[in-house]
Amino acid sequence: MADPAFRAEMHRRRDDPHVAPVTALVDELNSRLREGRGPVPLAPAHHGGVDARVLALLSNPGPAGGGPRGSGFVSVENAAPSSARLAAALEAAGLPQGAVLLWNAFPWSVHETRRGSLTAAMRQEGVEPLRRLLALLPRLRAVVLHGRDAEDSWARLLRAHPGAVTGRDLAVIATWHPSAQVFAVPEPLRAERERHLRTAYVQARRRADRP
Repeated sequence: MADPAFRAEMHRRRDDPHVAPVTALVDELNSRLREGRGPVPLAPAHHGGVDARVLALLSNPGPAGGGPRGSGFVSVENAAPSSARLAAALEAAGLPQGAVLLWNAFPWSVHETRRGSLTAAMRQEGVEPLRRLLALLPRLRAVVLHGRDAEDSWARLLRAHPGAVTGRDLAVIATWHPSAQVFAVPEPLRAERERHLRTAYVQARRRADRP
């Protein structure tokens, strides 16, 4: 998204058929913004939209996507170390970006000085948008949970709306959040986390490739 031409193209394609239902959900969430939060970033057309077979659930939008100078998209093409790490994991697993949709446990942007682990109330607030998103993804085969916020969000979803996943035969795979902070650890721990992240997407690809 660092390329202005590419970013402009993604804005022009916000209503492409495969992303239009997600765009409509995002627009609705943004029509009811409350004080203290920024908008929900869009799902870009280079990702899978409603055709996604893999959902990557993260924590909350980073400044590269949802900040005041961000791209306005949740994308592996954002100019951030976490995006680059996630893009590399997809490539290593042989999983096309068009097979994946990114979402956040708390989908709204927050001020950079307030970033960090989500509160329980924030994780709970993100459950209903996540439920609605899942209803838009008929081809979904795997969900990759990145970090504790995502894991807790998914557990809350299952408690509140077990029917959201009933009969869907989803592979749910927990791994590390791709943020720079998580990977700012010495070797060999850093390499172990990299392997864990990439293995998660190998598992997701295998499930996504099943008929």
